[in-house]
Amino acid sequence: MELRTEIVVLGAGAAGLAAARVLSQAGVPAVVLEARERIGGRLFTREDVGLPVPVELGGEFIHGTAPVSFALLRAAHRVALDVTGESFTYENGALHIDDEDRFDVVARVMRRACGLTDDVSAETFLRELGDGPDVERERLLARLFIQGFDAADPHRASARALAEEWNGGEDGQTARTFRPLGGYGHLLRTLHGTLDPERVQVRLATEAHVLRRHAGGIVVEATTAGGTPVHVRARAAIVTLPVGVLSAGGLHFEPPLPPEKQDALAHILTGPVVK
Repeated sequence: MELRTEIVVLGAGAAGLAAARVLSQAGVPAVVLEARERIGGRLFTREDVGLPVPVELGGEFIHGTAPVSFALLRAAHRVALDVTGESFTYENGALHIDDEDRFDVVARVMRRACGLTDDVSAETFLRELGDGPDVERERLLARLFIQGFDAADPHRASARALAEEWNGGEDGQTARTFRPLGGYGHLLRTLHGTLDPERVQVRLATEAHVLRRHAGGIVVEATTAGGTPVHVRARAAIVTLPVGVLSAGGLHFEPPLPPEKQDALAHILTGPVVK
């Protein structure tokens, strides 16, 4: 099967659908290829589990007040619940109300890494904080959050990158936290519904394997779940595949990506999560 279009978008997660919406609104023909049999990528809302509320098997929070997120909420006629509030810790066999927000504690600890002249691993930075019971408690808490919240290995994660993440104001981890009422699934369906079907095709269960660039544009080689080869010819491509897929070589680029992009992929890691 051969398809021809202006732009091919790889991935129908939030980023891919958002890119497709921009193209659709601009009147640009596009084809979106998604390997899964559903849209959403790492956002996966289950609404068929026999419960009165949806269950999020992927991302579930909105961190901060990003205009793009709340514009989509308004378009979907949905609201987000502010879940910022008291936090609890189970420690020494009892449940305690935290006297200080744990996110604020970690942000305060990591803020000290903002002034590092040379970047080091988070573990090295934490070990060099000093001694004392309060410092040890902060070190333990920061390490637990890096491992559990960021899904990162403290021995490999950049101290400066974590400092920027945890002290990013409205875009940082200490910003207010919201949960879309009814789950992310409705927002994704709304985003998908904004696409003009006359201009934008979304092809599910179609996995891209090769992106070949040439003087006249690009060719993407893909395969459907049933094994049918699909070739998409386009003027350009927008790649929104997960970093883990790209760094593992899940998409073969011909010619290869520039060295600086290959190096960036080699240094961006994702951590395992069981939910």
